[in-house]
Amino acid sequence: SMSTQLIASNEMPFFNDTSQGIIRRLQFIDFDAKVSKPNINLLFELIDEEEGMSWLITKSLEAWREAYNRGKLTESYESNVLLMRYQLDINSCLEFILDTYVDEEYVQKDNNENIISYDLSKIEIDGLTFKEVYAKYSLWCLEKNKVAKNTNNFAKQFNKTIEPYYEIYATTKYENGARKNVRTYRKK
Repeated sequence: SMSTQLIASNEMPFFNDTSQGIIRRLQFIDFDAKVSKPNINLLFELIDEEEGMSWLITKSLEAWREAYNRGKLTESYESNVLLMRYQLDINSCLEFILDTYVDEEYVQKDNNENIISYDLSKIEIDGLTFKEVYAKYSLWCLEKNKVAKNTNNFAKQFNKTIEPYYEIYATTKYENGARKNVRTYRKK
């Protein structure tokens, strides 16, 4: 298998893919140490000496072997918080769902109010129509000062997020002589 290292500073990277496939492949490392006088030549000095290069390669291979034997990279609390924050940043539907349709007891937060885990199986939208959900989402975006997705993009992301728990039941209604399709959410 292959991996690509992406280093982004000051801003989180952005991917159009919001699926769990991309999320489980991401590992965030927070470089928050403050160095008063950095030695910008340190890496070159290590590589320049044969002993330093040998040490660097050995440490890299040991770290790779440990991760391989564990089946994953070591996760720190801080990197998990960053990953969760990233998930919420790229998927406003997920944040909306957690804020609006999941009881607080199923959304775990740390002392700094960072969401650290959630249980989407506890989402409560049974019987609601898509129109009702989208109207609530639009108001939520106004309150949170976020840009609302258009109905098509919202429907794709919202439905994909709730798919394991709900199905969409479509019916046709006639209102004032006009035919209307109504999509209602039903628990699976």
